Amino acid sequence: MMKVVNGFNLVKPNNPSGGQPDKNNCTFLLASRARYDKGWKEAIDCIVSLQKNGYKECNLILAGDGEMLEEFKNKFPSNKYPFISFLGFVSDVLHQINCCDVILLPTYHQEQLPTFIIEGLFLGKPVIATDIAEIKSMITYNNELAGITIPLSNGKPDVKKL
Repeated sequence: MMKVVNGFNLVKPNNPSGGQPDKNNCTFLLASRARYDKGWKEAIDCIVSLQKNGYKECNLILAGDGEMLEEFKNKFPSNKYPFISFLGFVSDVLHQINCCDVILLPTYHQEQLPTFIIEGLFLGKPVIATDIAEIKSMITYNNELAGITIPLSNGKPDVKKL
């Protein structure tokens, strides 16, 4: 028998020294493995588009390690894209979620039950995610949505709809 750990701590983070979203900015957080099919490129394209269209208060935090992390960091260096932060592996995702305004998961990976969305909902954060597998039902309660889902177009999220 093997024990598989896939869950999170049911204790909300206590952040006496801050840890709250910045009221002057809108911070989006995507926490997943650094892979194309997890929507990292689409999330980056979306935030770059928002910045170009005058929404200078929008920031994106990407948390997670993976095969594409260094490639993304090299393509989007902080000196040119100061509104994008690459954290790499994070041991306390709940703290990061608590510090953001919106959780973002534009995945086109065959997600079944993304823990990141469960954690975001646990902390009362709105969700922007692709309408894949059970994500829409995860963010629906009494026919009300705790965010929005974006349909896939040709197998990928439409950045314009994000």
